[in-house]
Amino acid sequence: MEPRWYQSQAVQAVWQFMREQPGNPCLVLPTGAGKSLTIAMMARDILAWKSRCLVLAHRKELLQQNAEKIEACIPGLQAGIYSAGIGRRDYLADVVVAGIQSVYRQKAAYQLGHRDVVIVDEAHLIPGDGEGMYFELFSNLQKINPKIRFVGLTATPYRLDHGMVVGEGRLFSKICYEVPLLELIQQGFLCPLTSKEPGNLMQVADVGTRGGEFIQSQLDRAAAQEETVRQAVEELLSWSADRRSVLIFTCGRRHAALVEEHLAKAVGAASVGYVDGTTKPAARQKVLDGFKAGAIRFLINIDVLTTGFDAPNIDCVALLRPTLSPGLLYQMIGRGFRLHPSKQNCLVLDFAGNIERHGPVDRLRPPKTKGLGAGSGGEAPARACPKCKELVAIQARECPACGYQWPEPEAKHDAKASTLPVLSDGSPSKEDEWIEVLGDPAYLVYSPPGKKRSLRVIYKLRGTNAFSEFLSLDHPHDSTAKKQAERWWRRRSDVPCPGSCWEAWHILKKCPEAVAKPARVLMRWTPGRKFPEIVDVEFHPRGHFSLIDLDEAKLTAQVQAQLFRS
Repeated sequence: MEPRWYQSQAVQAVWQFMREQPGNPCLVLPTGAGKSLTIAMMARDILAWKSRCLVLAHRKELLQQNAEKIEACIPGLQAGIYSAGIGRRDYLADVVVAGIQSVYRQKAAYQLGHRDVVIVDEAHLIPGDGEGMYFELFSNLQKINPKIRFVGLTATPYRLDHGMVVGEGRLFSKICYEVPLLELIQQGFLCPLTSKEPGNLMQVADVGTRGGEFIQSQLDRAAAQEETVRQAVEELLSWSADRRSVLIFTCGRRHAALVEEHLAKAVGAASVGYVDGTTKPAARQKVLDGFKAGAIRFLINIDVLTTGFDAPNIDCVALLRPTLSPGLLYQMIGRGFRLHPSKQNCLVLDFAGNIERHGPVDRLRPPKTKGLGAGSGGEAPARACPKCKELVAIQARECPACGYQWPEPEAKHDAKASTLPVLSDGSPSKEDEWIEVLGDPAYLVYSPPGKKRSLRVIYKLRGTNAFSEFLSLDHPHDSTAKKQAERWWRRRSDVPCPGSCWEAWHILKKCPEAVAKPARVLMRWTPGRKFPEIVDVEFHPRGHFSLIDLDEAKLTAQVQAQLFRS
């Protein structure tokens, strides 16, 4: 099983962090990027070091998926599974995949015994207040092995209550590796997203908020309007006419029932499926299997198919519910990221103004302030499950840990879907923003037809796609472009500015330490301009380089120039 480049880099980043730094690292990999294989690669390394690990997840589907990948990655190994839902309690194996709700108590932790590393899938579900099942388990495991380390994996490094999962006072101290969503789409590892022209958005002015999220009971009442649902379903059917597998997110049971009724009238009941937190496991599995097999074309749900649901055939996601949570929005749209032979892209139909509210999905970030909107001063945006004490997003109807159901939830959407660009054009957000540079820049000599060469400097930026600068070193000495290139070079190096792009390229290749490497850049987006600009840079300390290597680089450039002229 051949890993992708970013999966190998992610695993290497984890071990490098553990060797060099205290604390616990977190990996950020987009939905569909292959977290299960990344987990399996880490488990393989841990086993090779004669150590023992525990892999945690919160849903049965994730447990089975992780166990299968681990066994495929480590020939001859039978991974242990500890899950009441699966009916297995294999606590003696050196690699155990466990459901958090089955192992958090002291007895189970002591059965699992000494573990060197705990790998947590969907790490954004861990509460930020140090309470709940996860921390009860971690405390018990640390009593057995005080040196135990924890690794988190998530697609959204912030909780549904808008708090970051990393930082001071958190279980995970730092994001050690992150691969941008847009880059994986551009490289063909994830499915491209598309959207329609904006229409009339869902009106939520009369829907209250509590703890930074819409009150779901009010959403459901407002959404369950006969005529509005009828028009919305008509538009949904029109836009998804060439789509085979449509996943629909609704606001509550009344709203979902109306959507199901109108869809069934239009396409037949056999083509429409529905699941929510109260659906019995056997019935739920039958519906999901039918959807994945293509027998069910439209699948309606209420916030239960956001994580742990893998259906690569999804080629349309319809958002008929609004959210103030960027994490929940990402998880909903993320159901369409996976590749499948039957689809070229995934259509996102946003009837609720979520993209307008939060921005493109590859730019989602938690708000800078803890609250959002008029209700930010109300209840906490997460609440403790009365059954298992798991901290759950305020809008969730089902506890992801133990399955407890809160009383009936409930929005008002317009008949037309608004679909502003669901992905950004690659430019940073419309404000000045410091962004960390990952690794060393890449340098290419860019030779456009009919124009002078330029040196292309490519930065890989955390949480976004790559960004390029172009240095016009081949332009005339008195030109503005040449002077700008010289200023760029002088700020980064004590070596005299090269006279050409090729000379600069050879210097950067032969003695890269001659030019300071950026640690982070200040990006500025200006209205009316297609691309952002770098307005400031902070650098890592410069290293040492050989003057002999520098002379060789210049000589090579001179020889190359002579060959080109001859």
